[in-house]
Amino acid sequence: MKLDDVKIQPNKKAVEAELAKARKRLERFPGAWIWLEQVGRCLRWLGDPEAQTYFRQGAANYKVKEGHAGDHMRRGNLHRLAGNIEAAQQDFEQAHALYAPRAYREKPNPLDVEHMIPASFLLSRDDEVAELIARLRAIDRYTDLICYPIAKLAEARRTQNAGLAAEAVAELAAMIRRDRAKIWNTGGVLQWDWYEIALDIWQSLSQGHTE
Repeated sequence: MKLDDVKIQPNKKAVEAELAKARKRLERFPGAWIWLEQVGRCLRWLGDPEAQTYFRQGAANYKVKEGHAGDHMRRGNLHRLAGNIEAAQQDFEQAHALYAPRAYREKPNPLDVEHMIPASFLLSRDDEVAELIARLRAIDRYTDLICYPIAKLAEARRTQNAGLAAEAVAELAAMIRRDRAKIWNTGGVLQWDWYEIALDIWQSLSQGHTE
């Protein structure tokens, strides 16, 4: 499979129009993390390095509720997009610690298992991802979830299998098209994030680099 076969891009004019809207919202609500993130995402796709400043401010302004794993994932992704990997890992670790007791119960809620998979992946715990996806398939095998291509990507990284990574890229691209996901959507590690992560891993494996 070639990159052109799975390459997807948002419409540049649409991104620029959404950026203008997001800037106006930010003027109205200065410091609001959601608009900081939205401006940052638009700028990032447009190739503007100023994007990191907005992600950094968004992370600084994001208020994490005690014991709320989703908040840690959202702030962690803002740190990741800002290039602050250490802070991102700290948030992903805290989210993971909150998800784990629920995901490993004898009879877990499928959502708890589903939510833990991205945290495990972002901490490079690929063996754990394989264990979690097996648990999820056993209790909720028919659900179409983004965690399935994430698990495939983890297996590709673990086994250094570029072909498997390519399959994950294609599945994520199909999800973006199906759901009409927007590059400026906010609030966590989203479909476009996973698509970019998958592309990076696939290209690295295709070139013979170890992740």
